[in-house]
Amino acid sequence: LETLQRLRELPGGLKVTDEEVSGVKEVDAKLIKLGQRLHCALLTTDFNLGQVASVQGIRILNVNELAGAIRPVV
Repeated sequence: LETLQRLRELPGGLKVTDEEVSGVKEVDAKLIKLGQRLHCALLTTDFNLGQVASVQGIRILNVNELAGAIRPVV
């Protein structure tokens, strides 16, 4: 929650909304539906969620892959 608050305070920072997704019970399915509705990327560490969302046409940012991409080569 502290990180979320810091992201909100950044210039041009994060917009946080509370959206309801009706008719869906699973959290992953709700995230996918919400991503489709808002036309936004999904930021996740869950590889399987990323794969399913990608098949549904949602842009994925996997935190683990992003961290690996910026890790210096030693």
